[in-house]
Amino acid sequence: MDQLKDVKDLMDKYLVLRDEKEKIDARHKEELKPYKEAMEKLDSVFLTSLNETGLDAMSTTTTTVYKEVITTMSIADRPMFLGHVRENDAWNLADIRPAKVAIRAAMEDGETVPGVNVTQIRKVKVKRKPKKVRKL
Repeated sequence: MDQLKDVKDLMDKYLVLRDEKEKIDARHKEELKPYKEAMEKLDSVFLTSLNETGLDAMSTTTTTVYKEVITTMSIADRPMFLGHVRENDAWNLADIRPAKVAIRAAMEDGETVPGVNVTQIRKVKVKRKPKKVRKL
């Protein structure tokens, strides 16, 4: 019985630690906010200067400021995209990955999917139980 009490105490301690960590994370986020905002304003000033001068970069003896293009992509029309890939044999345009949910379901049904490495890591999770609401 003492062992159960010890485990309960440890679980309660874990929740206290996690709550404190979340408070610190929130405090740090708030503390960093003015720095992030100031840096974003400076980024805007630098970009305006670069655009107005027609330059891609500016340097001083200590610092270089330069433009960088960041590109993100997502599928707008899956059938159209896949049709283009198939019709043009352009498989280099697609990034094919195993579908975790479907493969996990197949594994649970006892199937194996050839050509796929599956790694499973067991991790301990701690979940707070909802507080009981007393009915009147």
